[in-house]
Amino acid sequence: MYTIVLKNTRNELAILTTRILLAIAGITAWIYAGHFCSQYLSFFCAIILLTSSFFVKKILESYRVNRLLLMSIAALLTYLSSGLLLFSSGLLLMGFFFQLLNKSIIVIVANESVTIRYVFRTRIIPWAALANLVLKDRLVTLDFQDDHIFQQEIDESSYDIDEQEFNAYCGARFNAS
Repeated sequence: MYTIVLKNTRNELAILTTRILLAIAGITAWIYAGHFCSQYLSFFCAIILLTSSFFVKKILESYRVNRLLLMSIAALLTYLSSGLLLFSSGLLLMGFFFQLLNKSIIVIVANESVTIRYVFRTRIIPWAALANLVLKDRLVTLDFQDDHIFQQEIDESSYDIDEQEFNAYCGARFNAS
């Protein structure tokens, strides 16, 4: 049995949407400055939110800050500066949603079937539904009998799989079925 973790390709989209949400939160804090607390504190929170929207990638990758934590801080700063509880709750919800979507796709190759675990569902594929399954140059390729192809780069955690051994195992599974 082999377990292959696929590379997460949704990261750039999540960074872009996080950047947009932080900018909107900063603009909201600027517009509603002084409605809930002092105007100086509101402007300070707005400046922090707008500045952090430019450095989202550095904050998330270099400092290894969790996206949920970043959006929680943004929600808190937005609430402190504007008093908008619903908007702040929406930011917190979006942070939770991004954290949930950040999970990697996992492919499990077993004797009975091939299982693909997505974020919200699990797909079990019998060997009879596949025409070929190959691991080459850090790409896993599933070729289905109905001419569909699933191909994606594997994550660094799965680089230790021997390609020849894996392809021989899959070839033996195709010959057995």
